Amino acid sequence: MESSLSQKIKAVLFDLDGTLRHHLPTGGESFSQYLKGVNVHVSQEDEVRAERWVHFYFAHSLELQADMKAFQDDSKKFWINFTKRRLVALGLSKAQTDELAADVSAHMGTNYKPEVFIPEEAPMLLTALNNAGYILGIVSNRDEPFHEELKELKLDSYFRFALAGGEVQSFKPDSLIFQKGLELAGTSAPETM
Repeated sequence: MESSLSQKIKAVLFDLDGTLRHHLPTGGESFSQYLKGVNVHVSQEDEVRAERWVHFYFAHSLELQADMKAFQDDSKKFWINFTKRRLVALGLSKAQTDELAADVSAHMGTNYKPEVFIPEEAPMLLTALNNAGYILGIVSNRDEPFHEELKELKLDSYFRFALAGGEVQSFKPDSLIFQKGLELAGTSAPETM
């Protein structure tokens, strides 16, 4: 059964952020560490729930779309509002959220300087997939093309294409971005992982 599956698959589409490219420490870890430093303790369950919310939010959710429109000319207010939403996702009260949001946002903006990390297995896997004849592409929910960043990360040579959602005004999980990825790969959905 495995060989029949591998014979059908012709292309593999990757996500960049959180799949091939990671931050050490993560934003969630730094966020929670700051809260602990100001004596706000949250459970691991709350942290997991908030991380899921962050992932959903940045998957071009309706909340993100509304916030981008509302704060399009003021990134500081955007990030304070995002911080409020994240604090709510962590289970904090409205009073705590209102009290902490500006300070937490300012702390993250000033002090969060993570290391970009590519797992050492990634280049080996990408090389093996290329050598096996698979078409590789990246489909990301980024607003802008990221070709220069792929070059800096030394990942560009592995991929036939890189597609940012903003290029087609479609963001995962919307089907249009995946349809464009299939078109760029030259494969059908059943032939693509």
